[in-house]
Amino acid sequence: MSGSRELAEHVCDQLAPLGPVVLRRFFGGFALERAGAQFAIVMDTLYFCVDDCTREAYAALGSQPFAYRAAGRRVSVQRYYSAPEDALDDADRLAALARDAIAAARRVRGSAPTRRTPSARRRSCATSARSSPSKPARRS
Repeated sequence: MSGSRELAEHVCDQLAPLGPVVLRRFFGGFALERAGAQFAIVMDTLYFCVDDCTREAYAALGSQPFAYRAAGRRVSVQRYYSAPEDALDDADRLAALARDAIAAARRVRGSAPTRRTPSARRRSCATSARSSPSKPARRS
């Protein structure tokens, strides 16, 4: 498995309206970061960061978690799910998915315990602008 630089650069170009997106090497592919949050990876496919708030919506769209083989077994990474293929040709939809992924990355990062705070609290899914990669969240 190797990362597609062409795909990674295409995604960065499509996300230009969001502001600076940093593209860097990440294992055999590329990572995309915005304001210090790693929100996507590109191997041969684009994968967005998900969390408990957004994972089900990606699964419902048929997206798959990032997976690789190591030591003769398949490892599935539940933090990153494939982007819907039609989103790559729709800059607005791709930007919406990226915003959701940035929010998920911040929630995931905010929930990890740190040396300063032994038990960090998870950020609420309500802080996300969307709960689904395909539709806006309903507000009560």
